[in-house]
Amino acid sequence: MEKRYLVERKELYENPIFDMETADRYEALCRIGKIFSKLNNDESAVLSEFIDGVLQEDNTLRFFKMDGIKIIHDEIKKEKNIGIKGFIENLNLGISIAEGKYIARMDADDISLPERFQKQVDFLENNPEITLVGAQLNLINEQNKITGEAIAALQHRDIVKRITSQIQLFHPVIMFRKEKNIQYREKFLYCEDYDLYLNLITQGKKLANLNEKLLNYRILANSISRKDDVFTKKLMLEKALYFYQSRKKNGSDFYENFENKEVLEINNINYKNSKSELFFAMDAAIKLNRKDKLIFLLKKIKKHYPKDRIPSKYHLFSKLPLIFFRLLKKIL
Repeated sequence: MEKRYLVERKELYENPIFDMETADRYEALCRIGKIFSKLNNDESAVLSEFIDGVLQEDNTLRFFKMDGIKIIHDEIKKEKNIGIKGFIENLNLGISIAEGKYIARMDADDISLPERFQKQVDFLENNPEITLVGAQLNLINEQNKITGEAIAALQHRDIVKRITSQIQLFHPVIMFRKEKNIQYREKFLYCEDYDLYLNLITQGKKLANLNEKLLNYRILANSISRKDDVFTKKLMLEKALYFYQSRKKNGSDFYENFENKEVLEINNINYKNSKSELFFAMDAAIKLNRKDKLIFLLKKIKKHYPKDRIPSKYHLFSKLPLIFFRLLKKIL
């Protein structure tokens, strides 16, 4: 039976003997000992590495136990780990349990390059004003072949400038300092990382990226989402961005009153969203060039609020050919 684990590297040595299959998937973990020696064996500088994947009760797991890696089974704290909500809860569980100075994120099916942790630790040690550091990515397929790259801004000011229009920190390759206020907000399903970065920015924290590709990010054939799923995820991103803009303007957002079901049920014609959430979703559909979704949302608002007036701009956009749809959006 498969079990889900959080994996924390605690001891200060490197086991020189491990099979190639283990090395291929977790090679970075096996080199952390070198980083510890650079940190002068200071217990307060222990690096914590958390992997959100599934480990089998096999030789790989036994190898980790032999190599001084502490296995923290999440069923000790919570019985269920269901879907994306359970994933975010486990990220926060990992952060709360971690005793190290730095925390590194990684997904089980990606591959950190051998020098990743050394370079990120060195950067954070030499730049104490930086709270979180990422890096560039190689994109790989299921056969480990490099198929592309993902590049982001390096300096904090450029990250802040671009992050409202394009993601500038890649979640599987970030490393950040263990600090009290760094937690994922669990209502932001599908974009907990984006909301975290925006929160750190509004807290005055500095972010950066190394100008090197330090992780191979795997693109799986079955990971391509349906259009409805894509819109839901992008709508959640728009909500995180809206909250960020509210914090910048007013010093606070509306997270405590945020009902994420309003976003998660946006594609359900029978679910009665609030009018404000439907208008928010229609504005997002226009911004994202989703004329099909705008038409659907107009039908939904007419179904649930048949006597209410709908602003004319939504009707106008819904009747335009897509090329004029995009042009009018720029004008308005």
